[in-house]
Amino acid sequence: MKNNMKKITALLMAICMAFVPSGISLAQTDENYSLSKIALKEKVQEDVSADELNEIYKEYSILASHMGLISGTLSSISKKDGWVFHVTIEGIENEISLEAKTDKKVSILCRQNDIENYLDIYSNGKMILDDNQVEIKYENNEWDLNGGIMPLVSTSYWKKNPPYGKAADYTVSAGSTKNANVSLGKAIKSIAVSVFYTILTPVIGGVSSIIYQSLYTIVKSQDPQTKGLSYKAKKYYHKKQRSAGYIPAANLYVTKYNYTWYSRNNYKGKTSKQTAYYVKQMG
Repeated sequence: MKNNMKKITALLMAICMAFVPSGISLAQTDENYSLSKIALKEKVQEDVSADELNEIYKEYSILASHMGLISGTLSSISKKDGWVFHVTIEGIENEISLEAKTDKKVSILCRQNDIENYLDIYSNGKMILDDNQVEIKYENNEWDLNGGIMPLVSTSYWKKNPPYGKAADYTVSAGSTKNANVSLGKAIKSIAVSVFYTILTPVIGGVSSIIYQSLYTIVKSQDPQTKGLSYKAKKYYHKKQRSAGYIPAANLYVTKYNYTWYSRNNYKGKTSKQTAYYVKQMG
């Protein structure tokens, strides 16, 4: 049995809150407390008491705050030794359960077919995957925009498509970013998809699952033995931006990222490309 880390900010809640016909997203906001409880109750495969529903909601909230940037669909909730959340990501079902929680860490169990992962997430950001420390090196803070005057009150999120104008309008160079060592702790073939995106989230923010909805499948098929990734990204602002990507006509700060992912550390191995837009909305 394993167990707390700091919550991943309001960004998590803004991005992940969504209901879809086949299920519900893993994360909810406090404002939707009642709705989320109703939705959770509908997913439980047996009758539950009010106390049990509170327990489910508490565990669900902890998992959402630590794994909430997984853009997965919660299909059902069952009870084995404890509550098990059945979440589908990239068409792959994971069984996720909260094993333990203390002030220092949370411990999470993720099962995917014959894969079983124990992930400890500590309050200082350290992660231990199946007794292997995941060496997270922060070369860049992807969700911060540098330079210019930033809004005092804003909402930040990632988008797959440009929030203003066309992709071809983002032509003003804003520099580049990279990370040569995104450690996975063990070979990706032995890592569940939910764990993969949880590991990536602190490195580059919500883009890891919101934008790269097929990165796990691609890398696992390209290089199943890899134990680490790397990436480079060129950044661009809109041609009508004023400063630091601020677009007056849209009242948004927008940075376009053209990512190249490598299936190995130090920019080696197979590559895959993707584009993402980081947005700060005023107010």
